[in-house]
Amino acid sequence: PMTAARRLAAALAVATLPGCLDVAGCVYLGRDGFMIGIGIVVAFCATILTLALIFDVKRDNDAFRKERNASDDRQRLRSRAEFAVREEAARRRRVSGSTPERGTGSVPARPDSRLRSPVPRGSVHFSARSASAVTRERRPTGAGSGVGGAGSEERRIGPRGGRRRTGMKIERLRVRELRLELKHPFETSFSRVREQRFLLLEAQVDGITAWSECVADAAPGYSPETVRTAEHLLRDFLWPIAREADWAHPDEVLPSFAAVRGHRMAKAAVEMAVWDAYARRRGESIAGALGGTRERTVSGVSIGVQDSPEELLEKIALELDRGYRRIKMKIKPGWDLDIVRRARERYPDTPLMVDANSAYTLADEPLFRELDEFDLMMIEQPLAYDDLLDHAVLQAKIGTPICLDESVHSAADARKALAAGACRIINIKPGRVGGLSSARDIAQVAGEAGIPVWCGGMLESGVGRAHNLHLSSLPGFSLPGDVAASDRYFVEEIIEPPVTVEADGSIPIPAGPGFGFAVREEAVRRHQVSEFTLER
Repeated sequence: PMTAARRLAAALAVATLPGCLDVAGCVYLGRDGFMIGIGIVVAFCATILTLALIFDVKRDNDAFRKERNASDDRQRLRSRAEFAVREEAARRRRVSGSTPERGTGSVPARPDSRLRSPVPRGSVHFSARSASAVTRERRPTGAGSGVGGAGSEERRIGPRGGRRRTGMKIERLRVRELRLELKHPFETSFSRVREQRFLLLEAQVDGITAWSECVADAAPGYSPETVRTAEHLLRDFLWPIAREADWAHPDEVLPSFAAVRGHRMAKAAVEMAVWDAYARRRGESIAGALGGTRERTVSGVSIGVQDSPEELLEKIALELDRGYRRIKMKIKPGWDLDIVRRARERYPDTPLMVDANSAYTLADEPLFRELDEFDLMMIEQPLAYDDLLDHAVLQAKIGTPICLDESVHSAADARKALAAGACRIINIKPGRVGGLSSARDIAQVAGEAGIPVWCGGMLESGVGRAHNLHLSSLPGFSLPGDVAASDRYFVEEIIEPPVTVEADGSIPIPAGPGFGFAVREEAVRRHQVSEFTLER
């Protein structure tokens, strides 16, 4: 609509013609110069106003055109999302062999329909439908995986006699924060902790109770994620997707969260609960569902920064007596070369490695050259937590293998690291990389390149430790991991039976359904700090 100012401008513009006629009449009739001047001024002012009106209208037209183009772009994106949803639905129908009746099975017109979730007004909303637009199809791997394989229970007779796939739905998700006291303080290059806070997830999946653990720490030292950010993501972003999801296989969980960037620890907690439910439904262990081939794994131990070198040497002796086959020592500036020298002198034949947790830079290259003489298995994550290139430079200048930990979050990261020559070993923690499926994919990338991997730890309780054990059953995990006995770190464990290390330094892979242990509810209640429950 034309504003009052524009109406005035238009009126003045119309006055241009009488002004011009006035000038012409004055000249023709021989009027004096004063009248001619008035006519000229009127015509000039009206002309200026007319030009201003023209430019104003042009600017409005440009703005309208931009808004229309943006609206068209939004419509195209919405159409692509709807098309992706229809294609996914059609693919599932082709896989299951069923055809929806006419008038049914159509995709809602708005795949990004708003959810009644705690997400504030004006925030981005996520749903399983909108996430499917960016989820690419994955073919499940591992023993018994895949639709139509050994898991025949994933299909049932449809209403018209066809066979349609039924997936896994999380009906209820109970999230509890626990605080477990450590037997001894554990110090790394970035923190010293006396207790471990974490989230324990209890998921009801199609009537099956499944368990997992979120490995995010209380503080953002190891990772940007924390207990609080994980709670926020689970409640406000991941659950709105999960409550609408119908996953046929755990491999589909992480891709379904693609609309949420990062936060792999929170995502892994949901994914590993689905793996537990999937294995329980099939009556096999997670290791069996993953395609694991080992019945036991060789265990190493991680020793934090101690108050003195003598105390460190005593700790190493104690752990070797318990049967652990590899010793990892945490290092930091000022606690590195001397303690490694002492440890090697005391234990000349023991496999030793060090973990810097990103405490150094390329300026410390002389230090790493000196460490070469101690025949270490590896130096874990010596440089920045998000770096690949500097690690590649350092690896080319030292003989000790570099092992990447914090820098690798996906199979794509692993490919880049290996292509750059940034490492010769990879530490895989399922909680860090988004879950067991991603961890398996990273191990496959490393295996194809001839690079060994091992399973690290995050001071997990027995629930997280059990998931790590199952991951360690995969063929590529050829080096001793950080999976330790239940009595190694915590005053009280929350699972039974406890994880134990045998005399030869090995730990049996649980053979029972799911993650293979029972959760001690009374112990969970004793150490619980808070909880919330999410339901469909």
